[in-house]
Formats: sequence, C-alpha cells, structure tokens
Amino acid sequence: MGSCQSFLLGPPFQDPTVTLRLMWITSLTLKGATLNLRLSIYNPNPFELNVQSLTYRTTKVSDGVEIAEGELREGIAVAAESSGIANVIVQISFGGLGAASKSVVRRGKTD
Repeated sequence: MGSCQSFLLGPPFQDPTVTLRLMWITSLTLKGATLNLRLSIYNPNPFELNVQSLTYRTTKVSDGVEIAEGELREGIAVAAESSGIANVIVQISFGGLGAASKSVVRRGKTD
C-alpha cells in the first residue's frame, strides 16, 4: 500500500536552496534599517514552486522583542529543477538585533 500512497501523493517535497546574491541598504535611521535582498532560489523538485506573496516577522520568544520583518512584494515561480531570483525587503530593528545579540553572548543562543 505504501507504493500506492506514494503514487497518489506524488514525490516527496524537497526544501529549496536559498542563496543571498546581493544586499543593499535603502534606508537607515537611528532605530533601524531597511535592506533589499536579492536571493537565488533553487527548486530541486520535479514540479514548479509558485509563491504569490510572503510576509514574515522574527521575534524573540522570551520577551516578544521584534528583530526583523519583511516581505516579498512580487510573486515568483521557479520551474522544476531550476533557479529563480526573488527580491525581498527586510526591515531590521537595531533594538531587537541588540537584544538578540546580548542573548547570544550570554547564553550562546537566543530564543
């Protein structure tokens, strides 16, 4: 029955490989910075990966301090077993980054 399930569900999903190709600062203030990241995404799967939009927020679990947030404003489709380019905007909070850095120095990790 395992082979029938595999046939019905398709091949297992493999994680894409994301590589930072370019980064530049678009805004800098006393509180933080806005960065543009150009990422290369390799899709090892036998099917297309299609992302219409993506937003995220990185927060320290222990105290809720926000470290960074960002978004992919333009959708991206990466063909099967191929690569594509994505541009991601990241907003970094210097206060949050400092808090995370202190945790790493004190405990060797942050949460």
